[in-house]
Amino acid sequence: MDNHYNSDGKDSDSYLYSHMFDDEDTADASETDRAEQEEEYTEIKEQMYQDKLSNLKRQLQMLHSGNHPDYIKGSKRLEEDYERHRLHMLAWKDVETERVERDHVMERQTAIKEFEIQKAELRENLIADLEEKKKLLEVEKTNMELDSVALEARPTITRKLRRRPNDPLPVTDKRRRVVPPLIDYLLDDNDIIEDLELINENRILSPKRKQIPENNYDGSGSEEDESATQVRIEDGKLYYDKKWFHRGQQVYYEGKEVGNKNSGVINTINFSE
Repeated sequence: MDNHYNSDGKDSDSYLYSHMFDDEDTADASETDRAEQEEEYTEIKEQMYQDKLSNLKRQLQMLHSGNHPDYIKGSKRLEEDYERHRLHMLAWKDVETERVERDHVMERQTAIKEFEIQKAELRENLIADLEEKKKLLEVEKTNMELDSVALEARPTITRKLRRRPNDPLPVTDKRRRVVPPLIDYLLDDNDIIEDLELINENRILSPKRKQIPENNYDGSGSEEDESATQVRIEDGKLYYDKKWFHRGQQVYYEGKEVGNKNSGVINTINFSE
């Protein structure tokens, strides 16, 4: 084996031995450092975990107590949003309330107007119905009065017969005859003349009585024949064909055709030429 020497005069074996020993020490030192580093890293991680946990616990405690900055900031922002939304809703409420009140007033005025119109129409309709019924009642009353007056004013036809030889003398009835009430109308001369002209035009004729032989009368027939053509007006009444006529009386007259009889009511009584 060759001996090797280094620059210091030592042989190569000792040099190699020492060098080998140094490498082993270095490896041991590296492993020790690595273990220490890992332990230190683990301690650092544990410390960071503990710090974070402590921080979270502290923030949680602050959150429960209401002192957390983020909580305070978020609460403030929420309060601002709430206040802004509340003001907006209050303004919307005021606008809607005003609109509803305005619509209510308009609808109420419209309802009152329609009610007044319908009430006036109902009142007018009722008044018109009552006036119509009143007119019908007045017409019926007038017709009844005219019919009763016509019946009361109808003259009683009496016939004077010859007294038989053995009959006793008639006893004169001195009792005062009750004159039925008549409706008198005071007319002016023009109305009376118009009525007479109307009577002459329509040829007012009363029902003819059968002629009785002269031997059935006691001499009064000549006087009745003389008064048959008399026409006169007294106290607003017309004397014609031995009968008295008054305004409102229903009469019958013959038309232009033979056998055609019509009825009418005397409206006025006037003088005629």
